[in-house]
Amino acid sequence: SLTKDLVKISQQRKRKVPVLAAGGIVDGKGLVAALSLGAHGAVLGTRLWASVEAIGPKTYKNALVKAQSCDDVIRTQVFDMISNSFRSTKWPVPYDSSGVLKNDTTKDWDDRLHELKEELDHPSNGRGVAKEFQNAEEGHRTITACVYAGQGVGDIDAIEPAYDIVKRVEKEASESLRYLQEVFMPLED
Repeated sequence: SLTKDLVKISQQRKRKVPVLAAGGIVDGKGLVAALSLGAHGAVLGTRLWASVEAIGPKTYKNALVKAQSCDDVIRTQVFDMISNSFRSTKWPVPYDSSGVLKNDTTKDWDDRLHELKEELDHPSNGRGVAKEFQNAEEGHRTITACVYAGQGVGDIDAIEPAYDIVKRVEKEASESLRYLQEVFMPLED
């Protein structure tokens, strides 16, 4: 895993650089798994995006709760291509893809990126695609707007205060560690 590799590199170079695991971590079991790979902690990206304190449209957060599994997420260049067509600050290659909830926009364009590029490059048509996207973003319409999401989205059941999320993850991690201690406790002769 990337986490394990980064920990190994950090140790080989004798650097005290904390390694944080990310990707699909939404609960205590995920934190324990990350720690078992040698990470010093974990990033709860999508989980904390679906918190009360996170800045963003409530409709987007509700869409995260509604998602059933990681099958509802796609890594795509669609939204970056559209945004790059009208924004002055471009999202650069090779980092021009995002994990997002699947919706009509990704269904229409993800397997036709070449056609989308041609559409966006055409002065009259491209503005229509970009304008439709901008309107969706302004109206917080999840059916066509970009809702960032990670692989753990299917395990998010509610929009909660960040404090409660972190305390629950800590409690679940402690319970998982206690369980593992019981499982691996040496048998007495």
